[in-house]
Order: sequence, then C-alpha cells, then structure tokens
Amino acid sequence: MNELLLTDDAFLPKTYTISLEKGNFLSPHDASIPFENEFTPRFALRLVFDKSPYPPRHEWKEPDGAPDMVKMWEWKEFCGEESAELKSKSLFTWGGNCVVC
Repeated sequence: MNELLLTDDAFLPKTYTISLEKGNFLSPHDASIPFENEFTPRFALRLVFDKSPYPPRHEWKEPDGAPDMVKMWEWKEFCGEESAELKSKSLFTWGGNCVVC
C-alpha cells in the first residue's frame, strides 16, 4: 500500500529491541506538555522500541511535506489500554505547574 511513498529499502527486514511495560503512562505527546488535566488520558500499557518501527526519513521517496511534519521516524513509544482508574492514581496540580507521574 505504501510502495508509492517509500523506497525499496523501507521493505527490507529490520531488527528491533522491544519492551512491553505495564504501569501508569501518559502518551509521549502528553508527557511533553508541562501540565495535565482531567481530560489527559492515562494508559496501562506502553510498547517501547529501541528505534522507530516506521521507515527513517531517507527511506521515503518524498519526505518533504507531511512526512517531515509528522516525523514518524522519531516515534519509539506507543501507549494502549486507556484507563480512567489510572487517572485517579496520577498526581498533578490543577494549576498546571507540576506533573508527577
């Protein structure tokens, strides 16, 4: 499906080191924001790769535009199993000054 967007190298076999973690996690995007509120989702599972499972920039035929904006080749952490129960266990200040996970 992506052969029009990717070079042949993108389809070569690759090796990854992966860890599956169970805990109380923010998504990578939410973790980069200096505050948390009642709408910030919490996740019970996190999958962490040593390098992104998405093709690196040089394996895209035309990375200018959407690929460069999204930079999927930098994504190495993925969260799943959203949990409202974990939200109640997160510690944060409503003023947005500090986050403790």
